Amino acid sequence: MNLSLRAIRYFVTAAELGSISKAAHILSISNSAIAAAIDAVEIEFNDQFVIRERSKGLTLTVSGRAILKRARYFLEEYDEFLSDGLKQGAEITGNLSIGYFAPVAPAFLPEILEPIIKRGTDLNIKIQACNNADAQSGLRNGLFDVILFMDYAVHPDIQQHMLIEIPPYLIVPADHPLGSRAQATFSDLADETIILLDLPMTLDYYNTLLKHYDLRPNVVAGANNVEMVRSMVATGLGVSILNMRPLTATAYSGAEIACVPLVTEVEQKLSLVLGSLPGQKRRIVREFITRCETFFCSTEASNLIVRNRNLTTADGPR
Repeated sequence: MNLSLRAIRYFVTAAELGSISKAAHILSISNSAIAAAIDAVEIEFNDQFVIRERSKGLTLTVSGRAILKRARYFLEEYDEFLSDGLKQGAEITGNLSIGYFAPVAPAFLPEILEPIIKRGTDLNIKIQACNNADAQSGLRNGLFDVILFMDYAVHPDIQQHMLIEIPPYLIVPADHPLGSRAQATFSDLADETIILLDLPMTLDYYNTLLKHYDLRPNVVAGANNVEMVRSMVATGLGVSILNMRPLTATAYSGAEIACVPLVTEVEQKLSLVLGSLPGQKRRIVREFITRCETFFCSTEASNLIVRNRNLTTADGPR
């Protein structure tokens, strides 16, 4: 193999910055040296990794995003080996791109990331909300290093780490008669006005639940944001069904809501899973996976779930 470590570094820098001239400026070398490095990488792998346009700079191809991910891993592991010796991996460094379809992720992601950020050096962490399908395609296309998403229509390429089961629960205004109940059943929704979380996966899931119990409630609104749903419920516009809950009963509107366990069947739960691609993973990715698994084994994670008192109900399949 004729590819030098220097050429790989030049390629990674240019690909991350999206510009040959910016990379040359940061590395204090000529534009031609950067361009030659990109050529060398593409020739070595017999593929096109970047599209060069004068007005837009460099745009990565699908192959380019994949090779950039592997090149980052190679450089970070090499730098770790040189700087740490026997203490290899003691410090966390590098890039971490997280995609998530978990509407209440702000309730737990900061805590998971806190020790990584405090221990790390030269970190670049990017967090992007997306729907379940986009999270999976982003992981497979190299946009994300790791994803948090629901175990619903999971692509076979994705390696899953199950984090927590998330059964559905009912949210109602704080002064609603159901709000003081120890639990509720789906038959309690027959005469209620419903507001649904309108996202590609969740809408199918909640409609399936309602159909399963032969319910045709008055659905007056849908919103694609959990906090919008919570605020509409808190205002008294209806009730709703969600899965994970934030750690506060106060909606953005300032009004209060109540969370009531819904008696359902075990197979109707969803699971929050962590997704990654098979194969060797960079230090920072491994650390994030470990932190997620540790957090969701803690008692603190159980506060995100509104659990049923029992699983026996007359609201079985009809």
